[in-house]
Amino acid sequence: MLSSIGGAIGIALSYGIGFLASMHPSMVEVKVPLWPVLLALGISAAVGVFFGIIPRPRFCIQSTRSVRNRVATELFQPLSIMPDNLGSD
Repeated sequence: MLSSIGGAIGIALSYGIGFLASMHPSMVEVKVPLWPVLLALGISAAVGVFFGIIPRPRFCIQSTRSVRNRVATELFQPLSIMPDNLGSD
């Protein structure tokens, strides 16, 4: 989603710069067909999806390991219910 927004902002900026450049008296009129614009949006969306999916398996493995390690350390720590000086009277 974020990469698609970035692609749309880039396309809007390029159209804006092209419009400003066309105001110059010696500039030739340029018309951009719709298919390159749609292709650019599609590529930016595909990059966002690709780089959003690729890190996920590695993150899932790391988070599973961290939860497993945390549970193991919490289960096997000694209980501190009783005070240490219970039998020292």
